[in-house]
Amino acid sequence: MKFSCFLSILSLALLCDLVQALDYAFDDPSLLERREYANNDIDYKTLENQNPYYDDDDNYNDNKNNEVAVPFALGPPSRSLTAVPASTTDITEVVPVRYVLKAGEYHVYKLNASNAVSGTKINYYATGNLCGVPSWDGSKGGAMRIQLATNLTDLTINNRSQPLYDYFDRGFSNITINNMDSSASANSTAYLMVMAPKLEQINITQGAGLNTNETWTYELAISTQSPVHRYFDNPNLYLVDTDFANALLVSGNLTTDKNISVSGNAPFMTNASTYYSIHVFHSNSSQAVSAIDLDRSYCAVQTSSRVLLDTLNAQVSHTTRGAGGFEKLQYFLSGLNKSTSYVAYLSEPFNRSNTAQGGALFGGVNFTSKAETNCQIVYDLDLCSDVAFAVPGNASVYSAKKLSTAYDDYARDLYNAFNTSMQVIQCGDDVDDADRYSILRTCDDCRESYRQWLCATTIPRCTDSTIDKSFLFYRDANSSRTDFINNVIQPGPYNEVLPCIDLCYGILQDCPSSFGFVCPRQGLPGFDGAYYLKEGSGSDVTCNYPGVVYTPNSGARVTAALMWISMAMALFTFMFIF
Repeated sequence: MKFSCFLSILSLALLCDLVQALDYAFDDPSLLERREYANNDIDYKTLENQNPYYDDDDNYNDNKNNEVAVPFALGPPSRSLTAVPASTTDITEVVPVRYVLKAGEYHVYKLNASNAVSGTKINYYATGNLCGVPSWDGSKGGAMRIQLATNLTDLTINNRSQPLYDYFDRGFSNITINNMDSSASANSTAYLMVMAPKLEQINITQGAGLNTNETWTYELAISTQSPVHRYFDNPNLYLVDTDFANALLVSGNLTTDKNISVSGNAPFMTNASTYYSIHVFHSNSSQAVSAIDLDRSYCAVQTSSRVLLDTLNAQVSHTTRGAGGFEKLQYFLSGLNKSTSYVAYLSEPFNRSNTAQGGALFGGVNFTSKAETNCQIVYDLDLCSDVAFAVPGNASVYSAKKLSTAYDDYARDLYNAFNTSMQVIQCGDDVDDADRYSILRTCDDCRESYRQWLCATTIPRCTDSTIDKSFLFYRDANSSRTDFINNVIQPGPYNEVLPCIDLCYGILQDCPSSFGFVCPRQGLPGFDGAYYLKEGSGSDVTCNYPGVVYTPNSGARVTAALMWISMAMALFTFMFIF
């Protein structure tokens, strides 16, 4: 018996650790799977006596001896120059240079690592961004390349031992040389070459009359400390919801220290508009080459003339809403068109005092505005602070702020009545454990569970009435779940994303049984049209619960589901032991 109890407690502890880890992984972008593109991260010593890129037949190989295809059948970069360049341009460490190239041209830059300490190891981080490409370049800059060497000879056909190079992939290129011996004087200098392809090497998308004077605009940087340009697959940005003219997005966690919210001294608290930048584009741009074709380039997204909205015309604020309760930035975007698809990117400058000096770009978040005007986004409510989504509205009468106040005031009246009834429950600090309604739950637990349930059931989540999905519940005009919505808000037809049944179960777990709360069971009267279940696959929000956001891998819903499982196991363990 004791051993079984021990196993139950151990299993519970392990599950709680897993839930906490998933919470952090969802909210903290530094713990999510970030695929940073640093394709050629190579230990310099491995290149001294071998050629990891070309075999005897001039086939391209990676440094794991796996033969791969060279894009656009380009020739080996080591054969691109027939002689040592006559001149080079000095480049300052960590300060990007921006210039242009025509077809067949190249530039060579030189860095003197003056800060290298003799006897230590040097790392060279060379990164490149394409800011723009010719309109006829069907490769979207994919035939452009950079090449890194520690002497000029390595850039010519006279030496094939160290062809460290990388092609631009959707506007991003990165080469790293690790662990060079700084005691060798030659190793304290690095050369970085950028080369445009010849016209015959390009997949040209236009016929006769193309303007061959169009150029590739690039930005290069080199550092011995860390890459100046970065790209991460993880977007670090999550869609909360849209309506017919607006969208609400939220960043990943900025910290896991809740005390920062109180002090307000962190950079993201005092300089929210410069900590991250947001960039919004049409996702179906008809332009031949646009920023979304170079969607791994910080420079392209920062400088594109095709941007529709950015940080300057977005409403940026802080929130602790969502799993974890840590600080995040939220972006309210207005002025969108109905039924229109957009893509949003988040960027982080390398130098916060100068956003033109390189930075990190995160993967894009796609979203589509709603087609109908019967749903409106509300957020930052007072009592129902977890509410942040489109609700049944009436745009001809209510602004977003006025609608938020109306719903919050209605929920507060109901909550105040409940809170009055809580005053007769014995759960204060002066009450003995034997007289409490529970030794595991407090009145505050009950109040919080009731608040979350009340806000989800009195402020429904709304989407277009024309969407046909099994988890949606159609509400015609004057058939909403409360008379308040029917008589005061008076929305047109919409589909409701029903509250999660877990919210009702939370009241059963946290509140006194004398209150008589009852939760309907699936398949029995009272369930359909009132609640729905979390479904763990796909990107849809199948039922509504506090802090939910849209994520491609459904991480939020999985985390929340495990939270409820952990609570159930805690109750089971208690009952089993006692």
